[in-house]
Amino acid sequence: MMSLEEKINLVKDVKRFSVEDLGIASNSSFERVSDSEVLYFLYASRKNKIESVINKGSYEFKFFKKEEECDNAKKELEEQDYDTFKFVSELYGSEDCQISKQLLERSITKIAFNVLHENFHIHCRKNGIYLNYPIEEATANYLGYQGSIMYFSNKDKSIMPFVEKDLHEWIRFVNFVNKYKRRLSKAYEKNKIKHINKLFKKAIKRARIMGIRCELNNAFFIRYSHYTANHHYVFNALKEINPRVWLEKEELYEILNKV
Repeated sequence: MMSLEEKINLVKDVKRFSVEDLGIASNSSFERVSDSEVLYFLYASRKNKIESVINKGSYEFKFFKKEEECDNAKKELEEQDYDTFKFVSELYGSEDCQISKQLLERSITKIAFNVLHENFHIHCRKNGIYLNYPIEEATANYLGYQGSIMYFSNKDKSIMPFVEKDLHEWIRFVNFVNKYKRRLSKAYEKNKIKHINKLFKKAIKRARIMGIRCELNNAFFIRYSHYTANHHYVFNALKEINPRVWLEKEELYEILNKV
């Protein structure tokens, strides 16, 4: 078990690794412990199709710094008969993001993944890299896993089985979300109400087996498909390429456009 101080040092060392070894743009994130790093993300969908009713540019969510404001907005949307999904995030892709107490409660591998993931978003902003939002999330995930493998293979090989387990569980989740979103979308198009209900029952049963405890509704699939829809596309494009190569703006654009 790592002490709190050791976890703080881990965050800082993974951040250092991302800049010095991977080529992430130097930035001021994750340098101190803060009480105010939690954000509340809100998603909402129509009930008769998986379609967001929140559209802010390329983003299909709103975020809040105060939970009460998020809950009030959630209640208003539900009163309009929309599905909603609230997600609490302990960190985010901005240089303002520091080390939250919630992040320090996570496992060693999850801490490393999250620091790498969010630093990719910061890297994009600092280098003028503009990707379609779901592509950017999938790419941030790839750096999170690839970077974790590279980091722990040099620091502590005994951690590697846990990194591999995290990736295996993520791929299972990717396939789960993509499968049921695709099937539900087709059922909604044909207005097959009974089939939709059966699909949700199957999805809920499968989710419980996988350890997913949150509510499953259309807004859930909007939230997570942002991260899963392009997983295989991005992972296939970037595999076996050193991050120092593909983190360059023009290289990244060219590689992703080839697949």
